[in-house]
Amino acid sequence: MLILSILSAAAIPQLQKQSVRQKEYELRRDLIRVRASIDQFHKDWREGVIAQNTSGISRDGFPTDWEVLTEGVPVAEGGGTRRYLRAVPGNPFASDPDEPWILLGHRDPADADRWNGVDIFDLRANTDRIALDGSEIRDW
Repeated sequence: MLILSILSAAAIPQLQKQSVRQKEYELRRDLIRVRASIDQFHKDWREGVIAQNTSGISRDGFPTDWEVLTEGVPVAEGGGTRRYLRAVPGNPFASDPDEPWILLGHRDPADADRWNGVDIFDLRANTDRIALDGSEIRDW
């Protein structure tokens, strides 16, 4: 019984660490995916793939809200709609489940804590947690 207690005492922290590591992996993957979709949206706007005068696009060529990325925008030539995300991913470390992300607009300072409400240029995880590597997850 003593041996089992010692083994379980050693294994539980490792299992907890593995769970946190998995959540960190998911968060990094989702940040990369969302940022890539925002970048692709902006590239398509610059290259004229999507109509530049479409509602839901800021004057700087970024989406004005999540729905623009998930519902799509009209393609400039040939008709149709181009979507950039199937759904907005969740944040496994969200401090506030109703607001899992801190959004940044194109004209916001890089360290802004409030979104300008004009366009989505970038996002950060809404959490004060420290990652296993010692970095602040909010800074990823």
